[in-house]
Amino acid sequence: MPMEDKAHLEYAALMNEARDAERMAFVSWLAAGIAAATLLAWGIGARHPGFMLPVVAIAAAGFLAMMRWRERLALVTGYIETYHESDDISPCFHTRLGRLRATNGAGSSREWHATTFFNVLAVAAAVYAWMASKNAEHGELWAGIVTGCALAFASYSLSETARAQNQDAAQPWRRAEGRLSEVKRTALR
Repeated sequence: MPMEDKAHLEYAALMNEARDAERMAFVSWLAAGIAAATLLAWGIGARHPGFMLPVVAIAAAGFLAMMRWRERLALVTGYIETYHESDDISPCFHTRLGRLRATNGAGSSREWHATTFFNVLAVAAAVYAWMASKNAEHGELWAGIVTGCALAFASYSLSETARAQNQDAAQPWRRAEGRLSEVKRTALR
């Protein structure tokens, strides 16, 4: 098999992997969001602030799963951009998409939608934990724990989403190659 055919097979396989990673990122935050919302409703019905802790934990787990798949997607797309896409006649979807995002001045807002959704669930859990704290044994302790976890999650999720949006997916591959090359897009600030 000629090298050109192997490159086309690798490109097709990597594009399939990128689509799968995008799909899994969506499914992971959607499934965790549904589970967290269900637990929030169940905890409100139980009127106990301790039931709000799993809401924050599920929201954090869903966010971490989504970010793991987003990182995998960035790794694959960066590889495709670095080694398969060039300015000649080869396909250049990821390269052109990166340039488009750089010229528009904004990253993918869908990442902020999921981050906002999970943070709203965590804040709702913390607020309800304080509302129900007077009716439960050690209610204020549980409400404090839920609030602390929600604040830690909010801090981490906001900073991680901002970091991921400003990252150039092809940069690690260019750095690993050890060669100097012109950067075709700028990081968003």
